[in-house]
Amino acid sequence: RIQILFEANSVIMVAYNTKCKAVDSPKFKERTTNPLHDVPQIPHKKLRDGTVRKDILNAMSEYGFFYIIDIPNYDPDRELREIERFFSMPTKDKMSLATVKHNTSNTNILRGYGMAVGSDGENPVEEVFNVGQYTDRDITPDKVSCMGEFVSREPNVWPPLYGDFRNVIENSFSIRKNLSALLVQEIALGLKFPELLDKFSEGEFTSFYLKKYRPRTQECNSNIYAKGSGYVMTSEKGEDLAIPSHTDTTVTLLSTYTNGGLQVSSLSTGEFHVNMCTYTSIVLAF
Repeated sequence: RIQILFEANSVIMVAYNTKCKAVDSPKFKERTTNPLHDVPQIPHKKLRDGTVRKDILNAMSEYGFFYIIDIPNYDPDRELREIERFFSMPTKDKMSLATVKHNTSNTNILRGYGMAVGSDGENPVEEVFNVGQYTDRDITPDKVSCMGEFVSREPNVWPPLYGDFRNVIENSFSIRKNLSALLVQEIALGLKFPELLDKFSEGEFTSFYLKKYRPRTQECNSNIYAKGSGYVMTSEKGEDLAIPSHTDTTVTLLSTYTNGGLQVSSLSTGEFHVNMCTYTSIVLAF
């Protein structure tokens, strides 16, 4: 089975062997020298009509990602308001939803709130809220393929009586889950490999990550990513990275809203370029 990840960072991205990184203070390249400005922007209607399969495969081959635009009922402004409101909750309220790693009084392992603290060992430099598709878990460990699947079927946890947060996030999850299924379908049909669809029959490993990143120092990163972990926390030019460069091994839909700084490595040259197309009306597909 193949995992699908959604990320919403305080455009949706589908990952296909593409390296990404983010820097604290990116130096934007000139528009004429940034090849990411030529990445296709595919309207959702054409994706649904099945008329852009060749464009999808070409984009995956040439860039490793593409943009999806004009998605029905996608309201990034409303999403961002609710995400910001959630992360502005008092720490004690967020900790009541934390995974057992952060709150030993709880039993949830995957779904819920989590964080990574900085060099002071106390204040978070990265926060996350994880959502899945299940409201209950009516299955036992002996009925699943692995313990990972059992954990991924964990019910969601929600802040009680907290405005429209749950309704908005559940709708956001549904939009992305349906979009990911459509993307997998079109990729499978474009490759003439319908067996690919069997690997996404239930989407039980699907996760929606809401993330908040704070400014951090190299010392903070060293505290989060231990030596020998394989993560590289500096760029080729010696810049401190907010997130280590990495290659996504899943189908990843990423909403960056109006946040800049994301960089993608060119498949042809290996050079990183700042992704400047972070408009709220665009959803990107890696």
